[in-house]
Amino acid sequence: MSMIPVTIMTSNENVISISDKENIILKSLGEKKTDVQLIAGNRTCWIKLKLVSKKGFDNIFYMTESVKEELMLSDSYQLNLKLTEQGLELGPFLGVLISESKHEKLVIGDFDSIYSNFQNWMAQKNGLIYFFTLKDIDINNLIVTGHYWDKDSNWSQKKFPFPKVVYDRCFGLEGRADSYKLRSLVNTHGLNTFIYNWPVKIGKLETYESLKTFPYLKGVIPPFIDYSRENLQKFINDHKAIILKPDKMYKGKGIASLEKKDEKYILKYSLEDETNESDNDQIKHEFEDLDSAIQKINEILDISRGYVIQKKITLGTFLGNNFDIRVMLQRRHRYKWEVTGINARISPTDSIITSPRSGGKVIAIDKLLKRVFPGKEEYVKNRIISVSKRIGTSLEEKYGFIGELGVDLALEANGAISLIEVNSKPLKVSFNRLKNKGLKKRINQIPILLGCELSGFDPAKIHPKQKLTSEYNKNDVFQFKKSPNKIIGNELEYPPIYLNNYQIKLFKLNEYDKVEVQIGQKSEEMIVKQQNFDSDPNFVYLDSKAYEDFAIPSNTLVKFIAKKGSKLQFGITMGITISSTTFKFLKSNEQGTELDETVHLASQYGVMFYCIDLESIDWNKQTIKGLYYDINSQKWRESQLQFPQILYDQATYPGEPVRRQTIKEQNQSLRQNLSELEAINNKRFFGKWETWDSVNFFEELKQHLPETRILTSNNLHEMLAKYQMIYCKSNYGSHGTEVVRIYNYNHGYCCEIGGKTVETWTFLDKKVLIKFVIELVGENGIVQQPVYLANLNGRPFDMRILAQKDHSNSWSLTVISIRIGQKNAVITNVAGGADELIVVPGDKLAYPIPGWEILHEFTTKICDAIEASFGMQGEIGLDVAVDVNQQLWLIEANSKPDIAGLNNVMPQIDYRRILSMPILYATYLLDQMEYG
Repeated sequence: MSMIPVTIMTSNENVISISDKENIILKSLGEKKTDVQLIAGNRTCWIKLKLVSKKGFDNIFYMTESVKEELMLSDSYQLNLKLTEQGLELGPFLGVLISESKHEKLVIGDFDSIYSNFQNWMAQKNGLIYFFTLKDIDINNLIVTGHYWDKDSNWSQKKFPFPKVVYDRCFGLEGRADSYKLRSLVNTHGLNTFIYNWPVKIGKLETYESLKTFPYLKGVIPPFIDYSRENLQKFINDHKAIILKPDKMYKGKGIASLEKKDEKYILKYSLEDETNESDNDQIKHEFEDLDSAIQKINEILDISRGYVIQKKITLGTFLGNNFDIRVMLQRRHRYKWEVTGINARISPTDSIITSPRSGGKVIAIDKLLKRVFPGKEEYVKNRIISVSKRIGTSLEEKYGFIGELGVDLALEANGAISLIEVNSKPLKVSFNRLKNKGLKKRINQIPILLGCELSGFDPAKIHPKQKLTSEYNKNDVFQFKKSPNKIIGNELEYPPIYLNNYQIKLFKLNEYDKVEVQIGQKSEEMIVKQQNFDSDPNFVYLDSKAYEDFAIPSNTLVKFIAKKGSKLQFGITMGITISSTTFKFLKSNEQGTELDETVHLASQYGVMFYCIDLESIDWNKQTIKGLYYDINSQKWRESQLQFPQILYDQATYPGEPVRRQTIKEQNQSLRQNLSELEAINNKRFFGKWETWDSVNFFEELKQHLPETRILTSNNLHEMLAKYQMIYCKSNYGSHGTEVVRIYNYNHGYCCEIGGKTVETWTFLDKKVLIKFVIELVGENGIVQQPVYLANLNGRPFDMRILAQKDHSNSWSLTVISIRIGQKNAVITNVAGGADELIVVPGDKLAYPIPGWEILHEFTTKICDAIEASFGMQGEIGLDVAVDVNQQLWLIEANSKPDIAGLNNVMPQIDYRRILSMPILYATYLLDQMEYG
């Protein structure tokens, strides 16, 4: 049934002042005093109600203090109102059950951004969400003491009606005990309350037992049995390799594997370190007989908790490491399962556990399938989705309505799918590791949308999506302008947006409709007013104050994204960070710059592109000092601009310590506090050690990495003894600075630095040597095995490979800078005297450089490995060496690759492609963010 939004206000009588546009309830009840039952959650009261029609848009529900107190409502609550057979119902109300331990953390200031987003998303649906523990329930009076974040972000509490729908987010043994008690309370008192997820904890054994009865899941459930000595002996003899799992523990804890090989028994397990879950150690034992193996199993595992024995599944491999699949299975609507996210969890070498909490890595499923099942990605993905939905449907036949499940699947090299386990209250840790804010929003928002529907307030009816006219695709880019002074909208309740006749038809609106207009990060409620002074389909005029509040660049184009109900959404806004020096240069420069070309390319895709200065942020107004390119004057103009939706972080931090710290903190605040701001690169810097460590995780890529250690005196001398020559480097140094070559020389040591000009020092004393090296490269340096570079024309060379993503989220190798160093040079960069040769895909490559196909494969593997450790990235610069045997070596990676000057040395078509890639990737990121 249709519903209308209302705002609660206090009065001496109960009156709904309702817009004449919202005539549904008026037609049903009429404009007279009526006895009606008013419902809020599980609380009700009878009132004498009067309905009054009014001009305008805002519906006000005036209530007496006694009614508000009876229903546990407060002034300014914005809710939906609908007419049911029982009376008038307000809602939706959604309660979230949390554990005492979670509540205690929140009380002492442990801010939870997801819970805060719950509140924001619910407010967008004109609903209320509140968090409560079992102790907060007054079951006899159908009241809960709900907790929430107030406008000052303080964890506060207030009385609320006991909700009709509860989202259970209690974890751990104590949390599960509270979950059982809540269900008992609801059943005992016969409450009209729906709890999801209803099953508190689904054990592995009962999951397997239940699912094996469904013929269509035959082949998906691997052989299993409950633990006993006899069953273990039978299973290890029958299957040769088994997994031992605790029936009701999670996070990869308490798991062991046993394998019978060459008449020996090999037991593997991990030491659980609660203080550092990501650094658990893999332990391996070999036994001559099964009795000894079982004795050890009884020592290391708490068998009394209940264990399951399962045939060990042969997992598929990604870059040489085993992986499994985590599927997020959720219901947005009551009767339909959706797969809202899939990722692959990759185990450390030889580990039996893939969980990121136990040292595993995570990568998006599309990237993995593209590499493991080339040409069959969609087929395999659809099978994963189909199997997951069948598992969800089958489990609900036993347990009733569930709502969301985490389904762990094994995917073998031949494409066979097997069930590992099912989690009824899935944690979303592995999805968070992807650093995909759009995906994070989707999987966390869906339970809120489901809660609204289960409450009887379907979000699709609150904000239905509408298709535009067929002409939409022809004119999907708009330019916002300030309305002429002669147009006055003071008589309107909200600031006007002026549309011509074409635009009104395009957006399917009428004059005086109330709409929410969102441009980039900012939105405002406005009134549609028809204008006849400008028939251009791409110019939209805003009230002057609204125009200033939106803080958008003048004379720039922006894409129309969507119409959701009465909401018009425009974007994308993209801000590139620049240094203060560049800022001053752009302001004063009369000639064209490389950034000018980027602006023109961005406008073609409807991306509002501007430069931002991280030193000047106004957090109250949510604006930042920036420069935008005025397409009319073709000059850069300074203005306070809104926070961008996409952050293109290219500026280096200044050397001055105070400014450096300020800008660093501002950058972190932008990334962390703006839940809908996406960054082209989630990782701002790749340290040399962090890069090596992330890639070295993958067995297949170890061969492309020179041995690298953290700089210590022992490591330096051990590496020098092993290789006779080594390189020591600063972890975060750039441009070839802070690099020293060291080799044994006349019973001492020789140190060299430089490119075109090489400086040399000699030392006899080890302590003096290490002191010199640390002073040069810093205490956080690295020691690295030498790579003997191949030559071009008798001179050593290496390569800077630029890898970029486009709108498909796929990596492309877009350009290579071949840097040909001087003979005997320590470094090969251009600043150090190297010559540069630029090549793009399709150009002929000189021997001994491998072919484009080999380079592309190598590049994408390295980029995938980096993303598995650091989350989504949009572009990466790889420093790659080719040795005398044509072996490729990764030297380091750069998250802010420098493309300055390329426009002077390469064809414009190729240069424009490089500039456009981050813009295209920005459109992908925003598409991911659009949900709900």
